[in-house]
Amino acid sequence: MNFRGKHILIVGFGVSGQAAARFLARRGAKVAVTDQRAKADLGPFPSDLRGLEGFWGGHPEEAFQGRDLVVLSPGVPLDLPELKRARRRGVPVLGEFGLAAALLKSPMIAVTGTNGKSTTVSLIESMLRRSKKKVALGGNIGTPLMEIVEEKKAFDWVVAEVSSYQLDTCSKVFRPKIAAILNVTEDHLDRYPSFAAYAKSKFRIFRNQGPRDVLVYNGADPVVARGVRGARAQKIDFTREAHSLAGMKLVGIHNAENMKAAIAVARAAGATPAATQRTVETFEGLPHRTQFVRERNGVRYYDDSKGTNVDAAVKSLEGFEDGRVILIAGGRDKGGSYAPLRDAARRKAKFVLTIGEAGPAIAKALKGAIEVVPADTMDRAVQWAGGRAQPGDVVLLSPACSSFDQFRDYKDRGDAFQRLVRQL
Repeated sequence: MNFRGKHILIVGFGVSGQAAARFLARRGAKVAVTDQRAKADLGPFPSDLRGLEGFWGGHPEEAFQGRDLVVLSPGVPLDLPELKRARRRGVPVLGEFGLAAALLKSPMIAVTGTNGKSTTVSLIESMLRRSKKKVALGGNIGTPLMEIVEEKKAFDWVVAEVSSYQLDTCSKVFRPKIAAILNVTEDHLDRYPSFAAYAKSKFRIFRNQGPRDVLVYNGADPVVARGVRGARAQKIDFTREAHSLAGMKLVGIHNAENMKAAIAVARAAGATPAATQRTVETFEGLPHRTQFVRERNGVRYYDDSKGTNVDAAVKSLEGFEDGRVILIAGGRDKGGSYAPLRDAARRKAKFVLTIGEAGPAIAKALKGAIEVVPADTMDRAVQWAGGRAQPGDVVLLSPACSSFDQFRDYKDRGDAFQRLVRQL
């Protein structure tokens, strides 16, 4: 693909947008960037990108005029009027991930799902590295895929975490050699018009696969099981595979599913049984994903701040003893129903402490099933839980919501929880 002299607009100047701008500028493209934020709010500006044409504090129509290609960062709304008009003019619109995937020379393992993606791709990477494979890890987990393309190295496998946002903006050449779908439950309904539209986005991961490719899927998830019926790839239901999880350090049924999926993918990619078992026995998990924080006076505290939707909170609760959990939930509502949380909270929890904008909606959904205490802030929630928990109890932060009403992101929220817990 020759970018020299092409007029290309990058929409969104976060980590992915910067990686795309840098890659394209180095190949002779005439790159412009636009971002909703004012330039002063972007933080330290990359010195190597200072010469680019910029449109800040919004996406003016003039930024889209005369472009040969528009490249989107994850999270940019696809229904921007300016994007619609660019498409009508015949201008190609791709995401940073989609463009990088089209340029990638090494075979790709792509993993999607509502929950568990980061843990699963990290497990796969570990299993393959232990099997002496050359592996790169990127995508939605942190390192933009474009940076891996920029390395110009030959990998045995590039393992990529892929969000629905990224799948929405891939081209028809996106074809992972191995794809995996972990689960599909309600999420991001503040972006998609319906759950069906969100699920359809997830199923784009296998749309271009052929009979020589592999699709690993969760046959116990009815939405996934129905969605993969038309797939042309070789299908592996990871819930039906015989895998030993003996010695696994991760807690919770959701992590058992992640581990099974990772083993199925890694084996399909050539990992050895010894390497996979070693990862099963040694992998301790990622930060903010049912992460053990401390034990104080016989009470254990867990940070599951990455549990940003209802299904994730339910799965996290199911990993603990009945009636012993003090659950901290709430944040910014993402448009789904809290009803699925009701049964798990009734069985597993002693109290539910609500924080943030979604607190009243969660309290309404759980009314009559469990005592709900409106704590409003993380500080008050941790103080209340610390004062009421008894030996043998678990205090669990698993919010079922995004964090943006009170925190910068889920990491900031989890860090605040851990700091407050350590101060008890």
